[in-house]
Parts: sequence; C-alpha cells; structure tokens
Amino acid sequence: MRIIRSIHPSMVFMVASMVTSSLAISGWALTPASAQDEAVEEVVVTGSYIRQSPEDAPVPIDVVDSEELFNVGSPSVVELVKTLGVSSGVDGETNQFQSNGLEGTANVNLRGLGAGRNLVLLNGRRNVWSPYPIAEQQQLFVDINMIPSVALDRVELLKDGAAATYGSDAISGVVNFITRSDFEGLEVSGSFKEISGSDGDADFGLLWGTDSGATNIVTSFGYVRRNELAAKDRNWAIQPYNYNGNGKGYTGIPNPGSFFPTSGTAITGGAIRDPRCADFSGAASVDNPDAPRANCTYNYVYFDNLIEDETRHNFFTEVTHEFTSGAELSAELLYASSEVPHWKSSPSYPPQTLVDLRPDTGRFVPSYHPGLVAMADLYSEFAPYASSTCSVSGASDTSCDALLFFGRPFGASGPAEEGSRNYDTTRIALGLEGTLDSGLDYNLSALWTEAHGENRTNDTIAENWSLALRGFGGPDCIGNTPGANGCQFYNPFSNAIESPLQKGTEGFVNPDYDPALANSPELREWMTEAVGSKTDSTLSLVDAVVSGEANMRGTDIGWAAGLQSRREEYVVKPFEGSNLDINPCQTEAENEAWRAAGSDSATFCNAGKPGDVSDDYEGSGRFIFLAGATPFDDAQTINAAFVELALPLADNLETQISARYEDYGGDTGSSFDPKIAVRLEASDAWTLRGSASTTFRGPTLNQLGGRSTTLSFVGPTGTFRAVDTFGTEDLDPESATTANLGAIFTRDDFAMGKGSLTVSVDYWRFDFEDPIIKEDFNSLIALAFPDGTLDPSSPYASRFNLAGDGTSSSDIQRIKVNMINGPDIDTDGIDVAVMYETDAGPGTLTYTGQLTQTLSYDVGASELGSGFDALGTLNDNVAYLRPVVELKGKLGVKYERGDNTYNLVANYTGDYEDNPPNASAPNSGFGPRDIDDHITFDMHYNTSINNGNSAVWLSIYNLTDEDPPYARLDLNYDPYTHNPFGRMIKLGLRHSF
Repeated sequence: MRIIRSIHPSMVFMVASMVTSSLAISGWALTPASAQDEAVEEVVVTGSYIRQSPEDAPVPIDVVDSEELFNVGSPSVVELVKTLGVSSGVDGETNQFQSNGLEGTANVNLRGLGAGRNLVLLNGRRNVWSPYPIAEQQQLFVDINMIPSVALDRVELLKDGAAATYGSDAISGVVNFITRSDFEGLEVSGSFKEISGSDGDADFGLLWGTDSGATNIVTSFGYVRRNELAAKDRNWAIQPYNYNGNGKGYTGIPNPGSFFPTSGTAITGGAIRDPRCADFSGAASVDNPDAPRANCTYNYVYFDNLIEDETRHNFFTEVTHEFTSGAELSAELLYASSEVPHWKSSPSYPPQTLVDLRPDTGRFVPSYHPGLVAMADLYSEFAPYASSTCSVSGASDTSCDALLFFGRPFGASGPAEEGSRNYDTTRIALGLEGTLDSGLDYNLSALWTEAHGENRTNDTIAENWSLALRGFGGPDCIGNTPGANGCQFYNPFSNAIESPLQKGTEGFVNPDYDPALANSPELREWMTEAVGSKTDSTLSLVDAVVSGEANMRGTDIGWAAGLQSRREEYVVKPFEGSNLDINPCQTEAENEAWRAAGSDSATFCNAGKPGDVSDDYEGSGRFIFLAGATPFDDAQTINAAFVELALPLADNLETQISARYEDYGGDTGSSFDPKIAVRLEASDAWTLRGSASTTFRGPTLNQLGGRSTTLSFVGPTGTFRAVDTFGTEDLDPESATTANLGAIFTRDDFAMGKGSLTVSVDYWRFDFEDPIIKEDFNSLIALAFPDGTLDPSSPYASRFNLAGDGTSSSDIQRIKVNMINGPDIDTDGIDVAVMYETDAGPGTLTYTGQLTQTLSYDVGASELGSGFDALGTLNDNVAYLRPVVELKGKLGVKYERGDNTYNLVANYTGDYEDNPPNASAPNSGFGPRDIDDHITFDMHYNTSINNGNSAVWLSIYNLTDEDPPYARLDLNYDPYTHNPFGRMIKLGLRHSF
C-alpha cells in the first residue's frame, strides 16, 4: 500500500497568496471563469462537486463555448486541442514512425506529461480508454475523436491536478466536454477544407432538439470524411539519402538488395549487390550525388501518408426529464466509429534475422532459380552461381542452394502495403439529481461504455517466403518440382521490376526487366498475412454525490461527499495466425510440435538447426518482422470515497479543501490525496487564486500484464527492430505534487474608460514521481553493450536477440523490455494571457495574446541512466517522452461589426533541438541542430444571413503556406508539434430551421 501523503502547512500559507490564470487562445479567449460576465448562477463547475457560481470557483478553469469556436472556423476537437498552449506532444495525425498503430484516434496531452495522465470527461463523466495504447509508452488514453463535436456547447479546461476530486488519471488536469442539453430546433452544418495534394476534408452535422416542458430531447449526428494525402506530395517530406545527417526514411535492408555466396551452412564470400541498386535508390543531393548509391537502399516514406483515408460517424442522444418533485432524470446514448480502411505503409518489412541459415526459413536462392539464371546471362558476377540443370527432389532439398538473399521481399517498386484500423465506441449513461426535503442536493449516476478496436498490419510469413525462393510458393503448389504444378518462384532480383517508385527515378525503365520473371500479386498475397488483434476496453461506473451547506458560527460552509466504484476490463484477442499461444514458432512443423507437447512444454521452438536463434527467443511467431501477441483478459475494480469543503474565511477570501481515498486492491493498493485551493479578491481589479495538491494514477491493466510489440528505430542497427514489451504485476502507482500560483487583473474602464482589459499570469509546477513507463531500450543497449560489444555479465544481456556472431550492438534483432516505475520528472512554467476589448467605430475590436513558457523539464536519474534536461528537445530517443517546446504563443485580433466577424491569428512555436545526426552519414560532423521556430497566420471570416438563421464562414489556415521546420525524423518534420499540410482553405455553412 502506498504511503499516505499530505500537504505541508507552509504550502498552505503560500497558496493563500497565489492565483491561477486564464488562457487566451487564437482568435477566441479561453476565458477564466472568474472573469466571465455571465449572470451569477450556482452550478457544478469542473473541478468541484460543490454548487457555486463559476466566478467564485477557487480553481483555475478556462472555458470556450461553441460560438467562440465558430468564430475561428469551427475547428475539430483535435484542432482545438493542438492549439492549446498547455497541450504538447498530441496524437491526431498519422504518425506510424513515432506512434505506430494509432491512426484514426486522437488524444490530449496537458503539459506534455502524457496523454493518459489527464482526465477527459463528457458531461462530467469519465470516458473509456481507447483500445490500443501509445505503444512507445504502453499508455492508454481517451480517444477524443469519439466526442460528439456537433453537439458541443462548451469545453471546460482545468489546468490543475484533480485527483482529490476525480481520482486516477487527473494528474495534469481535466478536459470536460459539455453538450447542448437544452437545445431546441433543427440545425444543419457542413464544411469542406481544401488541402493541396488531397481531395480535402469534409464534415456534416445535424442537431435536433425539442422541449415538451418536462422533457427535453437533443440528438446529433456527425460525419467526417478525410482523404488521403501522400507523403510524396510534399517535397520536404522526401529528402535525399543522409540529408543533413538524417539516416531515417531510408533502409539498409532494401529490395533490390544484395546476395552472399553460401555453402548452405555458412556464407563463403562477400556481398554481390544487385546491379540496379543505383538506378532504384532515388534522388541524390546536388552536393553529394553519390550518396544514395553508397549501398542498396530505398525510401520507405515515399509509400506512406500524411493523412490516411478516414471516415468517422458519431451519433449522440441526450434526454432529460424533470419530475414534479423537481428531480431530474437524464440519459445519454453515444455511438461513434472511425474507419481507416487503407492504411499505407512500406511495401514490406525487413526480416528480424538478417542472416538466417535455417533451410526452412532462410532466404536461399537455388542455382536453378530463373531470375538468377537470367541475371547470370547479363552480369558475370552471378555466372558462377547459376545452373539451369541443377535439380532437387523437393522443397527440403538444399543441394542446389547457391546464394543467400540480403534484403526484404518488396521495396523500391512498391506498391505500398495496406493495413487497416477500425474503432467503435458505445456509451450509455444514466443520472438522477435533485434536492431532498432536508435541502441536500444529490446526484446519482451509472455509466457503461465500451471501445472496440481491430488493428491489421500485414507482414511476410517467414516459411512461405523461403519456400517461394526455392520455387515452391503459391496457394496452389503441389508436387516436388519447383515452378511447376501451380508452384511459383519469388524473384528477389531487379529483373522482376519494371520501374522503381522513388523520388528522382521518374521515367526510368529497367532494361533488364522480364515480365515472365515478375512476382505475381497472388504470390505476394500468399506470402503475407495480417498481424493484429481485436481489442475491447470496457468501463462500468456508479457513483453517488451529496452536497449542501452547513452553517458554522454564522458562516455558510459548502460541502460535498461521495462514493464511486468503477470496473475496468481489457481484452486482447490476437488473430489466430499471430496468436503466440497457437503459433509461437516460425515454421508450421515447429508449431505443430509445440502444440502437441502442450503449452507447459519447456522447449520453445527449438529446431536445433543453424541460425535458429530468432525463434528460440520466447517464440516470436511466424512472421519475419512483427511479433505475434498473447491473448489477454483482465479486470480491476477501483473503489473511492471523497469529500470537499468550501470555507469562506472572509467576504473576499475562500478556501476549498478536498480529499479522496481510492483503493485499487491487490499489489497496487490505495492512495489518499488532499488538495487545497484558495481564492482572494484583493481588490476590484485584482484576484488572487492558488492551489496545491497531490495526485496519482494507478497502472492500467495492459501495464500490469500481457505482451505487445512495437517497431522502433534502433540506432546501432541503422533500421527498425521489434521491441517486445511485457507487463509487470508489482508496479507502484505514479504520483505528483502540483502547485499553481498566479494573478488576474481585470479592468472594465481601462484606457480612459474606452475598453476592458484582462491580464493573467500563472506559474505552475508538477513534481512527478514513479511514472509508469516501459524500459528505454536505448538505455538497455548502453548498459549491455558499453563499448558496442556485448558484456555477457550485464544483467540486461539476456534482453537481446542477436544475429551474426552475437557480440555487437549492430547484431541486435529483437529487444525485450518490461514496464517499470521510471525516473522522476519535474517541470514548471508560466502562462501569460492578455485580452483587451474596445469599441471601434460601429463595431468591437478584441486583441488577444497568449504565451506559454516551460521553464524546466528535468528527468531524474535511475538505474538505467543518469538524469538529463529534456527541455527544448525533440526527445525522440526517449520512448516515454514527447517533444518539449520551451515557448508557444499566439496573437489575435478580432473585429465584430453587426453580423460580420473578422479574425487574424498569428501562431508561434519556438525552436528546439532535434536528434544527433546519423553517425554513418557523410556529413555526420553536424552536432545537434535546431528545429527552427515556426510562425503561421490564420484568417477567419463569418457572417450571419437570412435574419440570423444562417451563417457562412471562410477560414484560411497557414496563410503564407509555410512548410513545417525540418527535423531529423522519417518524415523530416515533427508530427507531434507541427502541421504538415501547408495552406488550407475551409468553407462552411450553418442553417437553423
């Protein structure tokens, strides 16, 4: 059980003089609740269960409503989140190299602490985890693509730890999406966004509401269609080989590839490059024209997308009924789906075992191979190894083996391999609230929600590839004669390829191409299979809250108390072909033997043949690159009790104290977390407000058990390798101590009474302890290979599967990592916001400015390495971190005149450092380089027509068509931070009936 924590009395004193700020964003203002001009009404505000007016809330809340969003082009939920200065490292666009497998989903990442460490609510209630985690961190998150944006009334953002009120996950803050529950009428909206190189994005929304007096019904339907934008349609995304020292985007395990003479049990000579490597490798830089011809390579990014084809549907209904007693019953139904049917990727993946000498899985080219015989007629270097007269007795006969192929099945010629990602979420919520005769308010609610995902990624079956190289490939192959009776050859030589698909090779036609030697689509399909799973994440929740007021010595004290019980379930069902409980080994014979021996057999895929180390490694499955997965089915129940007190210490001073006890049971144990928040009206113009708290987050089920695999770039190997992650049962909860200090200055008669001014300054700090992470494989490599050579005595030596002689870090094939409690993280910063509004002629002019500066982001020391400063760096080589940009800001000017609104917004992202250059690059003398700062301008215009029943809006994003700044990543930009689409024009229409 975790130690109970408390707030030191000195922090209470300090908090009493503090304040948190508001945030002005883009052309709208995320207005602090304490600065709003709305009529005072006691409601439940995000961050508390005590009824109070928003202006009296002693916690830092920012609010943006639907009309404010409309004034800046009705951005999607993802676009809204990415503009927040407090949010960084957000998933929302395709990014398979840093966040593979998350296409079609999106998340919030407050303060860069992690997308699973902020709580996302819908109408004040929790949401279910998205089925698939952020693989690089094994962190589950809430998919904000399922939020019914058509029905949104406002978004409330609490920039403060809130575990004392809401429990787990509210470490860095809370985002509460609130719907238009009292809407009446019919509203139709639609828009189209033009994106160069794409067919654009389109959305449609329908909102209907009716009120019969006692009963109100609101229903919405949303549709979003995104069209593919290929990486090759952005010149900056495909750069020459080793451009600026960046080795990513190109592979050293290509197709066409190289060939090694072999005796069948050993390599007997040096590599023979395919003669067409140079013609297929792509464009060279002007300054270094021979760079891409230094070896066989190709650019796999050429086949990837910046936007995937995606279709989303969202249906939401909310019913409220008020009884004659005053009690109100509410019911919500949500169904949301997201489909990415044609997820594009490299034409194939490379084999994990680069040099495999096993007869049944090795890439042996027999001397009779028709592709080899044809190449021998053209190129003398192949002549000694070709023999059209050599014959075999069957697929297992190795007597004619001549060469070992070094490369991947398909490459420079394409086409892209296609997978799919599909998600759907169902949510049912019931609530009953009212007031008892005693004057106590009550709120009872129940929630059930489930998210289902199906993720498919194709990979090559190792045994089938080997058979096809020998001439025994294809679904109809029978008999013992290669290339006959339905048997097909897989041809690894360039004479199977008519033309490459690479930047700089346009128009090249291979003179060696022979259509009779080409690989058929049927053979390719037979060689590949989908690796993936069907995953379900389920949340069931019941809670009860009672609140009211108590009079103590003439002072009214607000209070709330409650109980909550929630149950989380997580189920992973791998496809049969990639289920390691069925097919842990590479060959069918091994798998049959393993199944016959039983799952408790001590022998794991032990073929006892040369080069079989790859499938001795705990059984990684049938595929050359992607590992399979084991089924997983687990659940946990979390019970909690909490209490809040609102203490008016004086007419201008209020303190709110809250605490929560939450019990996970088992090894995780329980937690007690207090919070204190203070609000002081120092004068008519100055409001001071501050808070301090402890927060926590228990491990999710996928972090406690199971096995998953991600593909990560492993520097010493120069390519991607599979990293297998294993859950750990005895993880401690992660926790943080948070504090907010600030002040808000408001004057309605500023500048000689001509305008109103709001200025806010907010200092925030998070001291984050025991973050749940997966071990950083780069640290494991450094410890196990201290000088580039394996130290057998290292406790981490057994974590690596090695090829070759098994001594060098360049021999790494697979890496095993565990979930652990990682190093502490301390971060702090300042938010500054300014909003000035004044009359200007017949209209109103509003200026907004917002600046977020992160002052520090320090990662502590651990057994895996020393501490370091992550501020202002890309952090791509640290799996549990995202980019930490030091400075982000916006300036906006809005002019409203009658039915017309004009907005101009300047967006600023500061510079930061990217990764060190590729050590093997010709220009590797470059040290860490800046990712340049980035300034873009957005323009928005909307007008009301048809007596206010209709509205039209036009937005131009990135007015000057600025490219994202260069970063040493596969796509040559940072997808977590910058927008890659260039200038976009959006036209929309809204009509109310």
